[in-house]
Amino acid sequence: LTSCIIGTGRIASTLEKDPLRPQGCTHAGSYDLSQEVNLIAGADTTPEALTTFGQDWNIAPSHLY
Repeated sequence: LTSCIIGTGRIASTLEKDPLRPQGCTHAGSYDLSQEVNLIAGADTTPEALTTFGQDWNIAPSHLY
């Protein structure tokens, strides 16, 4: 399965950096842990958030919208 996340904020991605939360506590984090899901793209209206999301999850800039 492939997946895209629309809206790359807290529950989508950034809470994964909180040391008090377990791995896989966000949508992107749980996809990353999954053997069945491949996160291939992200979309956000905030350019900085989108850039960080791409860097955090190794998503090519061409797949960030």
